[in-house]
Amino acid sequence: MSTFTFRGHEVFYRREGAGAPMVFLHNGGTSHRTWEPLIERYAADHDVIAPDMLGFGRSEHPNIDYSLDLYVDMLGALLDELGLGNVTLLGNCMGAATVLRYATQHPERVEAVVAVNVLTDRTAAGAGLRPLLWITRRSRSAAAALAALSARIPTPRPIAAASARKMLFSDPDRVSPELLDHLRDANRDPDQMRVLFSIGEHIESFAGLEQKPDGVPVCVIWGEENKMLSAKDGAQFCSALAPDREVVIPDSGHLVILERPEEVAVAIDAFLAEHSAAPIAAA
Repeated sequence: MSTFTFRGHEVFYRREGAGAPMVFLHNGGTSHRTWEPLIERYAADHDVIAPDMLGFGRSEHPNIDYSLDLYVDMLGALLDELGLGNVTLLGNCMGAATVLRYATQHPERVEAVVAVNVLTDRTAAGAGLRPLLWITRRSRSAAAALAALSARIPTPRPIAAASARKMLFSDPDRVSPELLDHLRDANRDPDQMRVLFSIGEHIESFAGLEQKPDGVPVCVIWGEENKMLSAKDGAQFCSALAPDREVVIPDSGHLVILERPEEVAVAIDAFLAEHSAAPIAAA
């Protein structure tokens, strides 16, 4: 893992391969490892970069306000640090929101966007994220107290493991035990709840993502059995966005990128072959 400094904070990122650049951004509450099967696949013929977004994974967890604007700026700082342009941006959930907003603001630097299970103010309002938003909107002090309690008393390992399996997947047995353990441990990160509550407090910053980036092709992928951001809400989002390609992957959840990586890769390959100036080589 390499690092760069963003606003005085250390951000870790993984970089592998050579070729046209692809940047992968993970969802809230996890790390770059949620993209691991696809990172390994595309590193065969691409320059693959996958950060742990600020507040998650090995990156620092500063006590700051976490909003979509923060992550868009972080992505821009990473691309500047590495001197990258004409990038293909891929993101899941919060990461999907980040790549869409960045492409809207800087279309000249983006080759294509793949947005998986997009977090917006509207898609977050239903399904599994509703309790988090209810708490943050009802009482900021209550959210802060819960975050402080989580920092002092980490979630017991069996509960963290069961929560990850239930909420993130349709069938968690498709995922390696090592990665399931990683997700369990991420759920026990003593600072993570504070970061997640802060994102919830700033969920309005995720509004307006239905605006399609000018001249940038967009593919939206959704897990059909997503318990965090429902496929029904995803369909409504796509109806407004009108992406160049919309794919719903059956029998898959919020981490479809781990649960069904081959099906996701097929969708990405078909999209890039049609819309990218530098399509991927056949697998």
